[in-house]
Amino acid sequence: MIDRLELAEKLLKRPRRVLLVDDDDLLRESLAMGFQDSQKVEMTGAPHGEEAIRRISDGEEFDCIMLDLNLGSGHMDGVQVFEHIKNMKRDLPVAFFTGWPEDERLLRAQRSGLWFSIVPKSVDLDELENMICSLVKRNHVDAGG
Repeated sequence: MIDRLELAEKLLKRPRRVLLVDDDDLLRESLAMGFQDSQKVEMTGAPHGEEAIRRISDGEEFDCIMLDLNLGSGHMDGVQVFEHIKNMKRDLPVAFFTGWPEDERLLRAQRSGLWFSIVPKSVDLDELENMICSLVKRNHVDAGG
């Protein structure tokens, strides 16, 4: 019998499909271009949470969601989007991609009891790629593949 770690390794030979939800067009485009030649990460973007929720509801598959806290005036904030995503797909890994890792809204998310990660926006591409791969691998191992 293949153990969970071996199964996760086999499943993750393909690039991890990541949805970056951020209202900063330049950041979304820069990261998507930065990972364009990556063998490990395929990044696509959504400018606000409502689009991310729609894409997930429509059945688009992602291995991880990277979610900003501040998603622009007139839109849900990152924690509200997080709660919607976790109601739809509890096992989908979510990382708050933020320049404000001590924001009080993250405390609200922690009280939900649902697991998430925090990734600082100051991280470089190599570090971000490693964090994404670790997050997705951990999720596959914890969920039993």
